[in-house]
Amino acid sequence: MKALLDLIPVVAFFTTYFAFSKDFYLATIVLIIAMMVQMIYMWIKGEKIGPMYWVSIALVLLLGGITVVLKDEIFLKWKVTVANLLLASILIIGDRVAPKPILQYLMGTHMQLPKTIWHQLAWWWAGFFIFLALVNLYVVYNFSTEVWVNFKLFGVFGLLFVFAIVQSIWLNAKLPPELRDQLAQRPQTNPSSADAADNVTGSS
Repeated sequence: MKALLDLIPVVAFFTTYFAFSKDFYLATIVLIIAMMVQMIYMWIKGEKIGPMYWVSIALVLLLGGITVVLKDEIFLKWKVTVANLLLASILIIGDRVAPKPILQYLMGTHMQLPKTIWHQLAWWWAGFFIFLALVNLYVVYNFSTEVWVNFKLFGVFGLLFVFAIVQSIWLNAKLPPELRDQLAQRPQTNPSSADAADNVTGSS
C-alpha cells in the first residue's frame, strides 16, 4: 500500500503533463500539490514520515517552485540528480563516520547481517544513486522534456527494479548458508531490496 502511495505524486505529474498538452509547469504545480496532500494524508493516518521524505518534499517545493516562477524546466529536472547525490553522500559519509552503516540503522531490526555485508550494501546503494544521478543529467541535456518525463516514471523505477534483483542475487551469494536459511524461514520480516530503497529514499 505504501509503495502505491509513494507513486501518486509521480503518476499525477506524468498524467497531467500528457493530459494537458505537455504543460510542464502545470504538471509541476500538480506534483507539488500531490506531495503536500500525500504528506497530510500520511500525518493524519499516523504513518511515519522518514527524513528523506522531508528532503524530497523540500527539494520539490524549492526546485519546483523556482521552475514555476522562472518558467525554466531545468530546476525540477535537476531534482533527481540532487536527491540521489545527497543520498549517496549520506551513505558514504555514514559508512565512514557512523558507529554502524546507515542501512543497518534502517534495516537492522529486519535483517541480521555481518557488519562487512552492511558496509558493502551501503557502497552498492551509494554507487547506484550516483549512477542514477548521472543518467538523469544525460537524459536532461540530450533528450526532449517528453523523454525525460517518461524516464522519470518508467526509467527510474525500471533501473531500481533491475538493481534490486542484481543486488538480491549478490546478497544471497554472500550470505552464509545458516543466514540464508534463517531469512528464508522468516519471509515476513525479510524486506526486499526494493523495501530498502523505499526506506532510504522516500518518495521520488
